[in-house]
Amino acid sequence: MKHIDEHTLELYILGEEKALRKNNAIEKHLQQCAGCRELAKKMQTFYADVNAELENLKMDSTLEVESISPVPTVNSTSLVHAQEQTDELWYKPKLPIVARQSNIEKWTPKALQKFWFTVGNFVYHRPIVATASSLALLGVLALLINLRIDKTIIDDNPAYYHYKIGEDKFEVYNKENKMLWALPGKNLETTHKWENKYHVSLTSFADINGDKKNEVITALQLGNDNKSTLKAYNNAGVVIQTFISHDRNIQFRQLHYNEEFGCGEIIDLRTEEQKLNFLIVSNAGRSPNCLIRLDSNFNIIGKYWHFGNIVPTRVNGINGKEGIVALGTNDVGDVSMNDFPMMTILDLEKLIGEEEASATRGFGFKKAQSEMYYIRFPRTDIEKITKIKSTANAVVYQDDSTICVNISNSLEQYNPNFLGFDYIFNKKTMSVITVKFVSNTERTHQRLKAERKLHSIFDDKYLENLKNNVEYWDGEKWDKKMVMVKH
Repeated sequence: MKHIDEHTLELYILGEEKALRKNNAIEKHLQQCAGCRELAKKMQTFYADVNAELENLKMDSTLEVESISPVPTVNSTSLVHAQEQTDELWYKPKLPIVARQSNIEKWTPKALQKFWFTVGNFVYHRPIVATASSLALLGVLALLINLRIDKTIIDDNPAYYHYKIGEDKFEVYNKENKMLWALPGKNLETTHKWENKYHVSLTSFADINGDKKNEVITALQLGNDNKSTLKAYNNAGVVIQTFISHDRNIQFRQLHYNEEFGCGEIIDLRTEEQKLNFLIVSNAGRSPNCLIRLDSNFNIIGKYWHFGNIVPTRVNGINGKEGIVALGTNDVGDVSMNDFPMMTILDLEKLIGEEEASATRGFGFKKAQSEMYYIRFPRTDIEKITKIKSTANAVVYQDDSTICVNISNSLEQYNPNFLGFDYIFNKKTMSVITVKFVSNTERTHQRLKAERKLHSIFDDKYLENLKNNVEYWDGEKWDKKMVMVKH
């Protein structure tokens, strides 16, 4: 009796059309031939095992495989991996496959090891059975092995961003420096300079939905966005959450402000209970300003209203906890030239509900309970003569025990009337340790003195005088001694 060749028998087991045309003849032969029946049974068992192992691979969390089709439906076209997901194309396996167990144990899960040896041993003992369909199956296997070993599966967890200034693009990258997505943006060059100048950011990364992947939280105007809103983008660049400031018709004393408030700088923080919060700046491009505390779902927890520009910075170690240093100006006396650089230190845990700065009352909200300190920096004789205004710009540096705050009329030192001073504070007591002048401030003083507009001497005594004239607000009045805001 002539046996059925293994190629035809395998096609019959896989249900291929070519073999089905001989279906009656094959079945009649199998009834009569024990040897072919035994081989057919082994083939059926083999493919059943392969399909079972593919299902195990789907369930294996250590492999990022979206979908694996059962073996009989695999074809060569399914082996081409989407170019936008990886630079690797499908891998052509080399036969026979006799796996090196040490490498497999190192790079693959147990399910993949078992699958590899199942296929390898079968093909090794019956090489003629490695037909087109078997080869396609082995191609899928090799693709999985290749992706696993070469780590070509892209990490899609956002890690940092980049401004492509020339093309006005906002780009998001993973930790391996591969770009995940990009969107066109507005005013990116200006934003980039602002962030570098004031040590702030309009973008943050945080896992807000617990999927162990960062969302990109930003106040930038990206894509077709024409409003300064806060948005959370997922790792594919899709908006999943939005916050819009609805503040309008804000009143400060007898003044009404009808502009629409937008979103600006952002800080992500953890509460004492390790809950994720965000603090964002909201304003209409001038006074008043508001710091808004949001939970991870962008629900408002509290608002801190201040008359005068303020920009928050995260600072550790003040009163033994993480605090927020908000720097800027107090503009209550702006018309009479009595505005001044200021710094307030807030306890985020106490920023609940709507409140107003105790030193800029007049919004109609409750007196701030979140303030720990509110500090006024003195105006210099240089400012008074030139009628220029300085502001608290940025936390230049901080360490475990000190914090350095820059007070200047500009951070650009080519300004002909540049003046700038750095105030170094003790974090524990928030008292001023020393004051240093920034380069070119002395030159400005010398020029004004040569023009006989100033008579002061720019020396250590000058700096000591600035130090001694820093004032602290106790909630009702100013004091040159260090005091906290009383509640």
